[in-house]
Amino acid sequence: RRPPVEDPSAHVRKVTPGDHVDKLKPATIAALNTRLAPILRDHGYG
Repeated sequence: RRPPVEDPSAHVRKVTPGDHVDKLKPATIAALNTRLAPILRDHGYG
């Protein structure tokens, strides 16, 4: 069961698809997408 509010100190954290958009800067997401593109593509993402 997901907690409604994330507690960064807790072992179980809120995990919601797309939540990375609220946590990471757009430049960080772009850099990760570029660096991981071959792996993401191999697994059907993108």
